[in-house]
Parts: sequence; C-alpha cells; structure tokens
Amino acid sequence: MQKLISGRMHRQPYIVAQFVFLAVLFVYSCIYMEEFANWDGQSLDGQGSVIMIGVALFLIFAAINLVFTIRRFHDLDRSTVSAVGWYCASVLLAFPVFYLFYLTICKKGTDGANQYGPDPLA
Repeated sequence: MQKLISGRMHRQPYIVAQFVFLAVLFVYSCIYMEEFANWDGQSLDGQGSVIMIGVALFLIFAAINLVFTIRRFHDLDRSTVSAVGWYCASVLLAFPVFYLFYLTICKKGTDGANQYGPDPLA
C-alpha cells in the first residue's frame, strides 16, 4: 500500500484521470437511466445487477481517486493524512470540494524535489 501512494502526481495526469472517471460514470449513468426508464416499480430482476455494478464502480473509483488525490497532495508537499482528511471532508461536505479543487487542479506543485520524491516534471 505504501508503494501505491508514494510519489507525486502533477496536475495534467490528475485532470486526465478525473475526466476518464467522469466519462465512465456518464456512460454508466446513461445505461442506468435506460434500465430504470422501463421499471415497473415492483421487481428488481434486471435492476439489482445494475445497482450492484453501480455500487462496485463507485467504490473502485473512490479508492483509485483517493490514491490519485494523495499523490497530488504529495506534489503540493502535503501529507497523506491531510489528503485523506480533505478527501473525506469533500465527500461529506460541499464547501471543502472547492478548496480540494483549488489544491489539486489550480495550484502548482512544489518546485524541485520535496520529501515525497523528485519533481515529476523535471
């Protein structure tokens, strides 16, 4: 696990990963809406599998996104605990999402090497 979250990630791959996540979730949402458009409200024959796939996708993407956010915070010379704290807060509260957006998308990483490794752009 330590090897998975060690190192740094600069803005570009982080942004690309976020767009990939959004695209996959958008496609899944379209499938989800199509499946539930004809639902009679009684049985969950086909809908149960769609719901389970949705929950599995959410959990997988949340875990991968947390790892990417930790690595992005490392590029900003912030700790893993700080990243996890902000990530959990952003899930629970709407306001920290804007600060998390600012840190991960808008703010430039530390120039040169920091305590988490060399500069990924160097």
